[in-house]
Amino acid sequence: MLVSVGQANNGSLVLLNLEELRALALTGHSDRNAALARHLMAELVVNPWASPVHIEALGIGGELTSINRDFVHVHDPGDDTFLRALADHLATASPTGEPDEFHAAVIAGGDSGPDLTHLAGALVGFSGRSGLALVSVGGEPCPPFVDLHLSADGRLRIPSLDLDLASAGLTAAEAEACAALIDLTTEAEVVPVPRAVDERTVTNCAGALVDELTEPRPEDQPAGSASLLPLDTHVYADRAATTVDDVETLAPNASPEAAEAIHASDPDLDEDLARWDSPVPVAPKVTLLGPVTVRTLGDATATAHRRPYYVEFLAYLALHPNGVTAEKLAEDLSIRPQKARSDLSIIRKWLGQNRAGKPFLPRAQQTHQDGVPATYALDGVLCDLDLFRRLRARGQSRGAEGMADLIAALHLVSGEPFTDLRKDGWGWLLEGDRLDHIMTAAIVDVGHIVTTHALALGDLGLADFASSVTLAASPYDEVANLDRVAVDRALGDVEGADGRLRNKVFNRSDDDLGPIQTPPRTAELTDHVPRSETRQRPTG
Repeated sequence: MLVSVGQANNGSLVLLNLEELRALALTGHSDRNAALARHLMAELVVNPWASPVHIEALGIGGELTSINRDFVHVHDPGDDTFLRALADHLATASPTGEPDEFHAAVIAGGDSGPDLTHLAGALVGFSGRSGLALVSVGGEPCPPFVDLHLSADGRLRIPSLDLDLASAGLTAAEAEACAALIDLTTEAEVVPVPRAVDERTVTNCAGALVDELTEPRPEDQPAGSASLLPLDTHVYADRAATTVDDVETLAPNASPEAAEAIHASDPDLDEDLARWDSPVPVAPKVTLLGPVTVRTLGDATATAHRRPYYVEFLAYLALHPNGVTAEKLAEDLSIRPQKARSDLSIIRKWLGQNRAGKPFLPRAQQTHQDGVPATYALDGVLCDLDLFRRLRARGQSRGAEGMADLIAALHLVSGEPFTDLRKDGWGWLLEGDRLDHIMTAAIVDVGHIVTTHALALGDLGLADFASSVTLAASPYDEVANLDRVAVDRALGDVEGADGRLRNKVFNRSDDDLGPIQTPPRTAELTDHVPRSETRQRPTG
């Protein structure tokens, strides 16, 4: 029952083990007492190392019930029968055994009734592990309670431990907001990938074609060459770990205008791919689809002592290809505008120049419009994320002939996107549309399409490659794991497939509680074993 209670003068966080202290009395300022009590309740429920702890609260904490209704029990006024139940349980507990359950009773109002007094005495006198902590909120300090005294200015003093801290706490409004936020996350809502702000765009933020450039697959017949998956939808559902809905969503037919529209918007893709794959460095490269790295052509000493910061700075510029003002850059990176301009100069030196002698980071482009500031944009810097989206778009626009582009896109992936980030940096990535999440989903989608295609054709080498890349990018994704199960079975590793299905799908838990009910899609796929051709065919 380890919980944080405050912060020392040197900034370090102080934690207490409530089970070891057993009986605590929060005394002093009433509002501060209540705030700390709410904080303790929230931490006991939310902290993974404190789970599972049953909270029995009386007179406080009603705002927190929605965090976890199975473990937070707020009793009606006067309903203190649970105190007798806890005392009875303690009376029959073995001092040498380990507790089966953990309980924390939080009693507000300074109630000093016989049940509370009896429970406190029995708890402190218990010789073994009790699995129980008792917190009294308000009233005067008295044995056997450990006194936690809170002052009006927010100081927490624990005389028996010689601690004087800045107290932790949650107001009633803060507790209610935290509970609402956590409750919101218990139900995952599937939302569409956002479309770029520019109405002229031909793809969404994950690189898939916009709806205007796709058409529904035909029913009960092969989709034909206009789709990445040209066979009948049910063929893929029978041979791979996919569903009819998956195929219809991820591999619709491209409209007749799609290929021309994509080529018109991106005529230089092949040239940029050749520059990316060139054995001789010809342009700076930013890698985001895996551990974040940068390769430049300029003066590396310019950023040598602050490399992680400048890597983040350059990545920010790479993800804003249309340009960004110094003021916006400064706001997002939490620096001053003048510092941003100074850092841009260092980045310019680090990137170097192209073969024509022009910098890869030109000076700010003046708009010559009143009220419209100048913007900074990279010129000729390559980024794997950008190439991935462009390859996906072109591949989808080409239909069945575009599978090679999707395979090339997977070759750009080197692991989980946006990992090895600078400590305490990259806050801007967490704002707005989460591009890190979007690109992880994009990799899973592309990998699923390629794996499905490969299993349907019996190309086990390609299926192995695509599913491995997808799983490396998103190790806990259920689509990725089910794809890998299907590939392992097709390769003859039935034991490995069954083990992954058992451990990574059916028995998976993300919150230290029991596995959730099997989602409908997973249930549909695991009701049968995919029938894949075992005959090996060339990859590609």
